[in-house]
Amino acid sequence: MNTADHPILGSASRRTASSSESAMIRSTGKIGTRLERRTMSLTSRRWPSSRRVVIRIVASAMPRPSTLSAAGKASVGQHRGSVGREIADHPLRGQVGRALAPDGKAIRPLHSPPSPGAIPMRLFPATSLVCVIDVQERLLAVIPEAERLVARVATLAEAAKILGVRRLLTEQYPKGLGATAPRLRPLLPPAEEKLSFSCVGCPGFDAAAAAGSGVSAIIVCGLETHVCVSQTVLDLLATGMTVFVAVDAVASRHRIDHDVALRRLEGAGAILTTTEAILFEWCRSADHPSFKEIRTLVVDREREGTSGRI
Repeated sequence: MNTADHPILGSASRRTASSSESAMIRSTGKIGTRLERRTMSLTSRRWPSSRRVVIRIVASAMPRPSTLSAAGKASVGQHRGSVGREIADHPLRGQVGRALAPDGKAIRPLHSPPSPGAIPMRLFPATSLVCVIDVQERLLAVIPEAERLVARVATLAEAAKILGVRRLLTEQYPKGLGATAPRLRPLLPPAEEKLSFSCVGCPGFDAAAAAGSGVSAIIVCGLETHVCVSQTVLDLLATGMTVFVAVDAVASRHRIDHDVALRRLEGAGAILTTTEAILFEWCRSADHPSFKEIRTLVVDREREGTSGRI
């Protein structure tokens, strides 16, 4: 019986034949070998006799590597060769993992490891600058647990004062947002007023963080995490400055804004840390002359908890 005339087997044979050319182009010897093994496995099973006949007939119509014509083999080789040529001639060949400028030229490697000593992984009082951003009365009125935030900032500012660390205070449009929290004023120099959300660009701030000032790491705290804090940190990172963010001394009105901003800043290269970690990193040892004062600050903060004092 001619399988091509069979109402079922004939359609299977014709579909197989119509796809044989594309199969020859895509297939290699390994594909054909796997097909043959699969066919042997299928035909060796205890299928009903009618199903075994169908399997054998369909399998016999599939092309095998040995039955490829010279033209088919040449087509496969030509296809493989063209892929190789396309890869070799691709304009971005060799640029995988690199950032590209609009003209297609590489700018810098992505995720490249920092050069040795490029990022100071330890903080030192002599080379640190604490930047307290916009901890103002009208902003604090809408911040959850504002008293806890002020306590953290006060601890950081007082420790910086004890250890001789440089400090900087900014206020965002004080006529509208009010003055800095009273508890912080005695611990910090007069505020630098600003209208821009980022502190970078303010004359006093730029002078304190300028090259040649001796500052190699800036510690940022204040309000709000996703606005003035974020924009300041991103601008500082763009200048090549190392930036630490005291995560327990920054806040936003809404938790989601705070959390997402911290994730973004860490991804951009900021180093996330805590107030207590900064204090003991400055001391480095219990032998430090000011260690007892710093320890007292930490203990008092824990005892105080949320006193409600701003």
